[in-house]
Amino acid sequence: IGTKKHPLGRLRYVADRSHDLPASIVISINAGQWHVSFATEDDVIHPRPAEIQAELSQWDEASLHAATIGVDRGVAVPAYASTGSVYAFDPVQKQRMARKERQRLRWQRRMARRAKGSSGWHKAKKRVARTHIYANNVRKDFAHKASHALVTAPGVRLVVMEDLKVASMSRRPKAKTDERGRHAPNGARTKAGLNKGILHSAWGKIRTYAQYKAPRNNVLFLVVPPHHSSQECVVCGHIHPDNRLSQSRFVCQRCGQTDHADHNASRVIARRGVTAVIGQCKSLQQVGAVRPEPPFPDGYAGGDQGQSQKGKRPTAHRSSKPETMPTTAQAV
Repeated sequence: IGTKKHPLGRLRYVADRSHDLPASIVISINAGQWHVSFATEDDVIHPRPAEIQAELSQWDEASLHAATIGVDRGVAVPAYASTGSVYAFDPVQKQRMARKERQRLRWQRRMARRAKGSSGWHKAKKRVARTHIYANNVRKDFAHKASHALVTAPGVRLVVMEDLKVASMSRRPKAKTDERGRHAPNGARTKAGLNKGILHSAWGKIRTYAQYKAPRNNVLFLVVPPHHSSQECVVCGHIHPDNRLSQSRFVCQRCGQTDHADHNASRVIARRGVTAVIGQCKSLQQVGAVRPEPPFPDGYAGGDQGQSQKGKRPTAHRSSKPETMPTTAQAV
């Protein structure tokens, strides 16, 4: 590797599996750690999400619901499936990440006390970067394992998640001022802790990895609106803030159904996904082909169809393209 002017020599690496001749190779260095990634040609043709959705829309609701997994993502539990499976960091990973966090704070304090640009400052900066690398690797490993388990579960054809706007949810609060123009408390410290928990739970990675792995396993990945999913009862559909008594306890105030709050929310998400797939099929059947044009009014003498009689509003041209009904769910 390298260039003619700056040759680096040969780089040894250990392949975890057999592969063909790479089409491209990328070598990167992050905090002193070398990484190599390459791409090879794959002749396997995977079904497109639209094709899978068209197939599942022909299923009956009971069969589709049995082949659906809803996933509720949270801070306390990163991913809770409607099947009852819980995906979270194991105790060893939590212990190691807590230790790495203490090391990061210690090296950041050392870096702040050293002269910027000195060898000691660069050493502390590299140690801080390594602590970030470990936490990021743990989150990637967790997201890959959780997404793989979701899309490869036996009999699963539909995986549904909430359309969470992680960037907006983890944004810092706006500054507040009092009547004198001075800064007032805005809950920034509390919000910072929540933002840290959201980003630590790897919500975005789980969705991204499940999104590209689903078509490879002939599974449809769908996102639905997240509104009131934690307050809605999966049995009777009653929505009320009092239904969720605590972080983990759900008790419906109408029918009395009790469940783990995250499990109930994941079942609600699964039902919304099934309704979206079945509902889109019904809406397309109702629209059907292009409707025939209405008969011309009396006294019509030909000419442009968009013109009308004097004193009447012109009629708009009807599109020749098939109409499609909007849906709140999104297949990705």
